[in-house]
Amino acid sequence: MPSSISMEDYQFLCDVAREFNEYVPPERVVRPAAAQSDARGDRPGDDFNRRASWAEVLEPHGWKVESSSGDVTYWTRPGKGRGVSATTGKCTSEIGGDLLYVFSSNADPFEPDRGYSKFSAVAALEYGGDFAAAAKGVAERGYGRQFPQDPAVFVGRAGDPGATPRGFKWASELSAPAKGDDWVWEGYLPRGGIALLSALWKVGKTTLLTHLLRACGAGGEFLGRPLKPSKVLYVTEEGERHWVRRRDSLNLGDHVGFYLQPFATKPAPADWVGFVAQLCQDVQEHGFDLIIFDTLSSLWPVQEENDAGAVNTALMPLQSIAKIGAGVLLIHHLRKSGGGEYTGSRGSGALSSFPDILIELTRFDGSDPKDKKRVLRAKGRYEETPDELVIEMVNGEYRHVPDAPAAVVGPAPVLDGDTDEGMILKVLREAGRPLQTDEIRAALASSGSGVRDAKVSVIINSLYARGLLVMTGQMRSKTNPRRFSFPSQSAPGCHAGMTSRESDGDVIPNISFPPDTQGRNETESDECGEIGQ
Repeated sequence: MPSSISMEDYQFLCDVAREFNEYVPPERVVRPAAAQSDARGDRPGDDFNRRASWAEVLEPHGWKVESSSGDVTYWTRPGKGRGVSATTGKCTSEIGGDLLYVFSSNADPFEPDRGYSKFSAVAALEYGGDFAAAAKGVAERGYGRQFPQDPAVFVGRAGDPGATPRGFKWASELSAPAKGDDWVWEGYLPRGGIALLSALWKVGKTTLLTHLLRACGAGGEFLGRPLKPSKVLYVTEEGERHWVRRRDSLNLGDHVGFYLQPFATKPAPADWVGFVAQLCQDVQEHGFDLIIFDTLSSLWPVQEENDAGAVNTALMPLQSIAKIGAGVLLIHHLRKSGGGEYTGSRGSGALSSFPDILIELTRFDGSDPKDKKRVLRAKGRYEETPDELVIEMVNGEYRHVPDAPAAVVGPAPVLDGDTDEGMILKVLREAGRPLQTDEIRAALASSGSGVRDAKVSVIINSLYARGLLVMTGQMRSKTNPRRFSFPSQSAPGCHAGMTSRESDGDVIPNISFPPDTQGRNETESDECGEIGQ
């Protein structure tokens, strides 16, 4: 055998070997150089990557969510019934942020085994891969650097010949409306202020608001609190026929105006700013005292409610309404899990930190879905705001209940049978007696609920800690085991999960955890290529 071969023979052998190679290397992905990135992030593509959502990019083109796990969302391409064609939330880059990583070879115009930023994805889907056209298109939607507003200029005291333009006021120059004109509805809706009313769905938000609208016509008193005669502009996600029925039922007058479904789709940030400017013009031309947004999540341009930056950006224009003297009431949803200290509103905490007054509407007895009493709990910057107001629907009218006993502390549980919490509460309600945790697990299993055994004790402990269930018995006792029930089913010797104690003269919540939790909470990158910006 020769000790060496010619270069020609070597090349021939290599070519023969390549014929047996089954490995196909992935196509090299070209990433833009870091120097090309705008550090300010104010280009339309940068801003789109930061603030747009993948639902906004993909769903209009037929992509569907297959499932989600943590921060990762699995997507199914158009034309495919089920299965995973791509992911978002798993792959990221410093330039494009969260990436769409495509597996399918049939997801035109995307190529398989590549990552796409939101901007590069929208460029491929809507602009044939033309990044310049895509930049222009998303800029028209309100993304990218906007021209700064002219700073407010305050001239100074009237008649002061030495006044020079400046953007601030001295302390002696601050002014406020007369005390008697501070409120539309005393304690809850300040003139020139912003309030947030949050509740679970179908608790009665719109019903309460409709009664408020009627009362604003003549003024006087509403639910035991002074109410001024007021003109109200109502911005609603609902269609006209619903409000025709309410108008005729409660005889609403022309002191109320409506914007009915003002946007056909989620508005772009620029469209939202323009709409708020129109509302300001309506306030000045027609003398509206109050603007109501019902519900905020269906009207504003925010795609991801947990994005604090996007939430703040959407809320800031509303201050222009307050500055011209009208009140603003934002209607929103509570989270299913609730939250103490007025943290129950769904989404980013930036929403709850923005208003002057936070209001939460809950059932008086969270264990009874037929209970007609409701509780308004409020906290804000005004001493006139009451901590709690109990109301009741009597003969089709909401009435103040002046001497009601203390309501159940904590957010109302979700009684919807489709939720894990709701199915556990349904088992307890149907049993009509205290149950052990194992008995609850058995009932859930026999009903085919799908609630995992490991979650049952976690949910029960949460309900107990929130004061929505009471407990009898002792841990690891064979003769007197622990059992849980609604407060209305409790017997002597039960323990409530939420009590109160005094500390320095203040009554503050004291969570008494079940003995086995001892105050603890129980909980349970691939390399990616990238195309474009």
